[in-house]
Amino acid sequence: MLIQFNFKNFKSFREEATLDLSAAKVTEFSDRVVTVGSEKILPVAAIYGANASGKSNIYNAFEYMSDYVADSFKYGDEEEKFEEFRPTPFLFDSTSAEAESRIDKLLRNLHDKNSQYVFVIAHRGDWRNAPENSIQCIENAIAMGADMVELDIQQTKDNNFICMHDATLDRTSTGKGAIKNYTTTELKQFVLKSGNGIKTRRSIPTLEEALMTCKDRILVNIDKGGTYIKEILPIIRKCGMEKQVIIKGRYPVEKVQEEYGTNTSMLYMPIIHLWKEEDIKATESFIKDFTPIAYELCFKDEQTSNLKVIDKIVQSGSRVWMNTLWDSLCGGHDDENALLEGKDKHWGWILEHKATMIQTDRPQELIKYLEDKGLRKL
Repeated sequence: MLIQFNFKNFKSFREEATLDLSAAKVTEFSDRVVTVGSEKILPVAAIYGANASGKSNIYNAFEYMSDYVADSFKYGDEEEKFEEFRPTPFLFDSTSAEAESRIDKLLRNLHDKNSQYVFVIAHRGDWRNAPENSIQCIENAIAMGADMVELDIQQTKDNNFICMHDATLDRTSTGKGAIKNYTTTELKQFVLKSGNGIKTRRSIPTLEEALMTCKDRILVNIDKGGTYIKEILPIIRKCGMEKQVIIKGRYPVEKVQEEYGTNTSMLYMPIIHLWKEEDIKATESFIKDFTPIAYELCFKDEQTSNLKVIDKIVQSGSRVWMNTLWDSLCGGHDDENALLEGKDKHWGWILEHKATMIQTDRPQELIKYLEDKGLRKL
């Protein structure tokens, strides 16, 4: 029995693709799962997609593998005999085999201090059209072209991590009470609610499940992760996401250095409240000793004199991250004001103040605005 099939560099597939019949650790449709030995297996898997999206090539890859296993003994190590069995590699044209993937381009721009590309971060995913912090809201954010998804985490009774903003289950799921009082298995019995409080069929994802959904498809910002750096680093490494995840928090530079150790591949972003003088001093310490990938700047008033720290941040080689979620985070230049009073007046103000990473509750509209400005060319 074949449970999982992986392939890459075949016809229209450059990156690795997986056909997996293992049942996920979710409670939806559990009556459709069969048990084979110690494995829980899906008896049927459907492959669906638009015309010319590569469905037939998945079948062709599987067929090639089957034939190779059955017939390769005929060829041994004789190269000339094997020629007729050689697969068709990924090659749409003379350059695409060596072309960067979108995630590679995003990472290159992220680390290029001279890049003018403006990153759009979907706050809690596409929560307007799917439950916040759900797998579906991640998929929606990917489909609309967001560069990064922001996810919140909470620790469970059995020291695992799930994706949820609140410390309690009540607002966003059918559960009740504190998350820390439930094991992961117990939490899987609940389902998520939509933004207007309607029960859905979406289960609560673990951090690992969310990261595997995002891997090589969209960057990730983990909120509330600064409290659990040591605990979540093994999960991030297990998923192979070290270079694709930004953890943010309010630790001083000495604590971040202690928690990260010598792991320079991990990305950290301090959260800076510009109305606090101690945060301005913390920024100066980071500039001197750490060089974060970005600084998340929060400010209630656009007139604050502490906005002058932006020039120091940019000169140090870090990016400026601003949140347009609500007015008190960005001096009144939030998403709703942008849509009601004018995008140039508000999102334009954010751009003028050198923000190249913008977390938004209106990712689709912001992406279109930035594209029209020529700021989305990878």
